[in-house]
Amino acid sequence: MKSESNFRAQKRFGQHFLTSNAIVKKMISFCDLQPEDDVLEIGPGPGILTKALLSSPLNNLKSIEIDRQFWPTLEALEADKRFHLLKKDALAVELKDCFQGQIKIIANLPYNIGSQLIINWLEEIDQIKLMVLMLQKEVVDRIIGIPRTKAYGRLTILIQSICDVERCFMVPPGNFSPPPKVDSAVILIRPAIGRNVNLKALAALTHLLFQNRRKMIGKALDRLNYGPGLDDQLEELKIQKTMRPEEVSVEQFVALSKFLENNLR
Repeated sequence: MKSESNFRAQKRFGQHFLTSNAIVKKMISFCDLQPEDDVLEIGPGPGILTKALLSSPLNNLKSIEIDRQFWPTLEALEADKRFHLLKKDALAVELKDCFQGQIKIIANLPYNIGSQLIINWLEEIDQIKLMVLMLQKEVVDRIIGIPRTKAYGRLTILIQSICDVERCFMVPPGNFSPPPKVDSAVILIRPAIGRNVNLKALAALTHLLFQNRRKMIGKALDRLNYGPGLDDQLEELKIQKTMRPEEVSVEQFVALSKFLENNLR
């Protein structure tokens, strides 16, 4: 079995190994782990977070790791019957294939697939209690973005349409091996109660309007084959066709996507 110092970070997997036990403990403190909790971890690598999670109160922990170099080390942790290693590509795994009920997701996500993983999980949001995730600071900025800022965009809108988000803390590069060239941050994402959103309709609308975020939204909307009443709906939502997409709030996007979903010919 390899020692942790012999593992090689692979660029194609976006790997930067977390080395700070203090950061790991701080991450776990935001998870409110209980003995009945089922937990999913993505990209455990050498297993520093995995081991800390197994020292916490939880019911079951499953970790998804595609990189073979870590499998022997992680397999040894299966001596704890609460732990199971899934040797798969996280992008190809559905949550329902891992657990039956609701889960908590805790992970230092690979940089190159972090955003896509979260988008995938939104489709199964009813199965998630909360997510505590480490990502590039730039991605966290986009998730917690507000209108009329550079960070605000499709990722912001899709996540905030059905979740409450909170930046937990920053993580400087020195806490990783190899150190990334950017800062990281930990974010808490918690599904909001009672938000009824058609994510596919919202994704289609945000894709249309953010194709060129500097253009006025009216030009993009005019390309749609919608029924009567759009101008009245825009007025009711206080959306002007001269606005740019980054000026339209999450709530306005959700309401507009619902209208268009019901009125497209």
